[in-house]
Amino acid sequence: MEGTNTAVVGIALDKTGMPKETVREVVLFPGQRVVFAGPDEFVIVFKNKKTPSRKIENPSVNGVVVINVPVGIIEQPAFTEEFRKNNALRFEYAIRANGKELDPPMIIKRN
Repeated sequence: MEGTNTAVVGIALDKTGMPKETVREVVLFPGQRVVFAGPDEFVIVFKNKKTPSRKIENPSVNGVVVINVPVGIIEQPAFTEEFRKNNALRFEYAIRANGKELDPPMIIKRN
């Protein structure tokens, strides 16, 4: 959201119960957060054991999940080589709701 350190991703369910997001690719900077808001019960799951927040599964609380990107994420030893090569970090995650899954990416860039 312009003027804030927060990105907001809305999650809806189509007629078949498949999750759909309002933002296809989330691009964040170190120190920002992303708020996922949607159905009462859904989970944000990071894949390949790679997460910006050290937590792989992030269940919703009252229809909301907040992921904070650490200020020093780019300097973390696990991510320095990837950032050097790509000038960005890419996190693959899934939005799981109603037993169905959607797989958009999350990109971290230097601001």
